[in-house]
Amino acid sequence: MQYKSIGIVIGIALGALSLTGCPVKGTDEALEFKLAPTFTSMNYANLRQQVLEPFRCIFCHKKMDTEEGLLTYVVPKQCYASPLWIKVASGEMPKDGPRLSSSYVDLVKMYIDDLEETEPYPTPTPTPTPTPTPVPPGPTPTPTPTPAPIPLAPTYVSLRQNVLEVSCAGCHGMSGVPAGKRKDFSIYDVTKTMAQEMHDRMSLPDTDMDVMPPAGKGRPKPTAEQITVFQQWMDAGFPEN
Repeated sequence: MQYKSIGIVIGIALGALSLTGCPVKGTDEALEFKLAPTFTSMNYANLRQQVLEPFRCIFCHKKMDTEEGLLTYVVPKQCYASPLWIKVASGEMPKDGPRLSSSYVDLVKMYIDDLEETEPYPTPTPTPTPTPTPVPPGPTPTPTPTPAPIPLAPTYVSLRQNVLEVSCAGCHGMSGVPAGKRKDFSIYDVTKTMAQEMHDRMSLPDTDMDVMPPAGKGRPKPTAEQITVFQQWMDAGFPEN
């Protein structure tokens, strides 16, 4: 009877140990430990085939369906500054799939390292301006007064001048730039409809792939004060003026 009890205890202990080795729910153990194929260089097509599709990156991040969209998540030649590499290397991404093994993380780094850095456009040589013929001085025109800046306040008119035209211009229809397929924040009703998503994405840390405006696009991120006033605007019922 004593030996039988000892056998039962050992069996329970072995069962508990076997459970601790089970993969976490939602992962594919085979992919976590799979070695990536060997490449000497990496382009978008190969990265998509080896990483973006098998690990379901495109499923959650639709912009990665094109290389133009993927480039919003990377900084050429700088993997340690690229949100895509930071997320996969830390295991934070993919959220609902298997963690990338180190060999697959290296493929992401290879892709970033192989990207060409954006070269600045050369400064054109200015065309000499001919000397104008002097004309008799006329009456001094009255200068057009410059409109006074609108103080930051929880209204659409104030937020448009102080936040949207500064941080969103060029991509969302501000300052006369056509919005294309993007939401046009120069339109009050569009901004009101998108307000909650806009607030949430402004509030993300700079390293998050979904932060707006995206890092590296030359647009300043709204300040903490501006984000607070944006929330006050929503709480007040989206007043226009």
